[in-house]
Amino acid sequence: MELKRFFGTGPYALVGGEFIPDRGGFLNVELHVSADIGADLQAPATRAGLPMEFARPLLSGLLEQPSEFDVPAGVLRIDRGVYSEISSSPRIFQTTGRLFRAVLGAMARGAEVESVVHQKLKE
Repeated sequence: MELKRFFGTGPYALVGGEFIPDRGGFLNVELHVSADIGADLQAPATRAGLPMEFARPLLSGLLEQPSEFDVPAGVLRIDRGVYSEISSSPRIFQTTGRLFRAVLGAMARGAEVESVVHQKLKE
């Protein structure tokens, strides 16, 4: 999932992974965390990885009260991330976590993903 605002700089977050359903009754979330941010303000860039600064709020967003279309039982493995040294923030990663869970839940239940995203962005 990539979250960014068009027309100029704005919040930026990108995360990816996989969901493996099972019959266990629980959702297990695995986050693969990279090294901490090493800012280079001389050459601001978008960098690959998910540093702890953004992993914690992402996990917080993933674990917030689920929507009506919650993710079924299984393993949600987040093992890819990209951030911007200038445009990323803990808040945008928390929002991305909320949206990620809502989108997966909508897809699992056959709901219209776009309307679920619009609803979550209004909250």
